[in-house]
Amino acid sequence: MTTPVMVVTVLVAGVITFLSRVSFLLRAAPAFEGWFGRFLDAFPVALFVSLAVVQGFAPDGSFEVGPGAAGLLVGVLTCVFTRRLAVVMLAGWLAALLADLVI
Repeated sequence: MTTPVMVVTVLVAGVITFLSRVSFLLRAAPAFEGWFGRFLDAFPVALFVSLAVVQGFAPDGSFEVGPGAAGLLVGVLTCVFTRRLAVVMLAGWLAALLADLVI
């Protein structure tokens, strides 16, 4: 496989992956009842926390002050008040970006 073909393949795979994730953010969520509905209501919050907590800690387990920690803290605060994954991700990303510019 030549280099241009590999580059195009990787880019197409990336676009397909991105679009598959964006589609969940853009469509209306179905309403589920019972324990499954409660699980799905809390799942975006748990998913964000599991991914974002890693950003605030150094490999040795100590808390690391920096852009990742700023994104984590703003994301958690946003999550408490909105519980909307897209808003939490955007707020965390903007906080990390601003902290990176300031620090």
